[in-house]
Amino acid sequence: MSAHGVPPAGTGRDAQAAGAAWDEPDLLRDQFRQLLRYRWLIALGIVLGLLGGGWLGISGGASYNATTEITVRPLPIDGSGERSAPGDVSMGSERRTALSSVVADRAARILRTDGSRIPCDLQVTNPPETRMLRFSCTAPGAGAAARAANAYAEAYLDNREEDAATRVRTMVDAYEKQRAPLLKERDRLAAQIASSSGDDRALDGTVAAHSSAVSRIAELNGSISDLRAEDTTPGRVVTKATPPAAPSGPGLPLLLGLGAAVGIGLGLLAAWVRLVFDPAVRSPGDVVRALHAPVLGTLPHGRRARRDGNGRADRRSLLAVGRLAEEYRSVAFRLAYDETFAQRRRILLVPPRGSIATALAASVNLAASFAEMGKEVLLLEAAR
Repeated sequence: MSAHGVPPAGTGRDAQAAGAAWDEPDLLRDQFRQLLRYRWLIALGIVLGLLGGGWLGISGGASYNATTEITVRPLPIDGSGERSAPGDVSMGSERRTALSSVVADRAARILRTDGSRIPCDLQVTNPPETRMLRFSCTAPGAGAAARAANAYAEAYLDNREEDAATRVRTMVDAYEKQRAPLLKERDRLAAQIASSSGDDRALDGTVAAHSSAVSRIAELNGSISDLRAEDTTPGRVVTKATPPAAPSGPGLPLLLGLGAAVGIGLGLLAAWVRLVFDPAVRSPGDVVRALHAPVLGTLPHGRRARRDGNGRADRRSLLAVGRLAEEYRSVAFRLAYDETFAQRRRILLVPPRGSIATALAASVNLAASFAEMGKEVLLLEAAR
C-alpha cells in the first residue's frame, strides 16, 4: 500500500527520502534476491554448461603433445648459389620450409605412411633470438605424437642437407665447365711452346698466355676443392621427442568445471533478462522505483469478503482480523503520527482499481484503525 491519494504537498521530499532508503547495496541485494526467483533458469544454464563441457571432453578425446627441438646450422651456399655470410640464417624461411609439403612427404616416407594421413597436428615455432626450430606434434596417441615429431625433424634435416649438397654439386659442375676449355687451351699452348722455332717475341706471348690459363685453372681448382670440403651438416637435434606420460588437453574434469561456470553465467543472464521484462511487482523496492512514493505497509493475502443475496460484499465481513488487522493498524498509525505525513492527514482517498471490494476493505479497516486511536473519522463512499 503506497501513499497515493493524499495532497501533493511534500511529495518530492518523500520520494527522495524513500529513494535514499534504497541505497545501492540494498538495491543490489534486492536484485539478487529477485534473480533467485528464477532458480530454474539458473539450474537449466548449469545443466547445459555441464552437458557442453562433457560433450567437448568426450568427443574431443585425449590428445598428446610431443616436441623435438633442433638447431639450424648456416649453409655455405644460399638459395641463389652465392656464398652466405657466416652465421647468416633466415629463420622465417626455414620455418616455412619445415611446414612445406616436401618435408611432409619425407616424414611420411620415414613413418611408412601416406603424407595426407599422418595423424599429427604439426606446429613449428622459432624461439626469439635463436637459430632453433621446435617441432610440436599433437596426436591421439602418445607414441604417435613422439614418432611424428621426430620424423618431421629428421625429414627437415635430410631435406636441408640434400639441398645443400645439390647446391655444392651445382657450383662444382659450373666451375668444371669453366675449367674444361681452359685445360684445352693450356694443352694447346703447351704444345705450341714445345714446337716453337725460337722466335723470342712470339714465344714470350705464348708463354704469357699459357701462364694466365694455368693461373685461372689453379684458381678454379681451388674453388672446386673448397666447395667439396665444405661441411653441409644442416643442424643437429637438441631435444628428441619422447612419448608424453599424460594428455596435453584440459581434461574432462576441467571442461566440466568450465562448463558449470559458463552455465552459471548463462543462467544468471537469462534470469536477469526474464526479470527485466517481467512487469510484475516483486518487492517494496519495485513499488518505490515505479511510483516514486514511500511504501506504508505490506498487506498479506486475506480471505475474500462474503457476499449477500444481491452480490454485494457483506459489510460485516470487511473488518480484518489477525495479522491483516495488525497491518492496517500499522499503516494507520504511520499516517497519523509519522512526521512525513504530518501536513497531509486531513483527507485520505482510496480510489479503486477495477473492483471496489479492495478499496472498500482498505477504507473500512483504516477508518476502524483511526477510530481505535481516538481519531474522529468520517467515511464517505463517493460514486461517479
